[in-house]
Amino acid sequence: MTTLLTTVPVCSLTLLCAGLLAAAPAAAQCTTMGTNAYWEAYATGCGTPPVLGATNDPVMGSVCTLRTTNLPATTLIAVTVISFEPPPAMPSNTLGPFTLPTGCWNYLANPLQYVLTVLPPGTADVALPIPLDPTMWLGKVVHAQSAVLTFAIDISEVSNALCLHIGY
Repeated sequence: MTTLLTTVPVCSLTLLCAGLLAAAPAAAQCTTMGTNAYWEAYATGCGTPPVLGATNDPVMGSVCTLRTTNLPATTLIAVTVISFEPPPAMPSNTLGPFTLPTGCWNYLANPLQYVLTVLPPGTADVALPIPLDPTMWLGKVVHAQSAVLTFAIDISEVSNALCLHIGY
């Protein structure tokens, strides 16, 4: 099952009010039951938000392509961040060494990998190889989010977040 970006949170999400971290009950985590591979978008981006999705489901033994679209013409580099941990109860306004613009949030806990993509404006793809090892990977959830680094060497926009349930 592949779900397109909607405004309804699918995974864990803390509601945000006027740029303040206002805690609200978090929704349930991405469903981790079963062996089906799927991805779901959650939360919303900021600025003229890039949209993060996947071109295919994260099936073991394949490559899942994470695609960030709606990138502005001033994009120098797109950064896709990956984490194996559930989203934090409270998103942060930093991403590595960068402070995010007001109203932008990092929905990932302890990002594990930063993938930089130098690109022509518009779209950025990141290949995520999924090992064929059911004992290690079946049912695992990977979270991702993208950010835009502009010619001003500043993060100007941040995408929605994405969870990928690894399966068959």
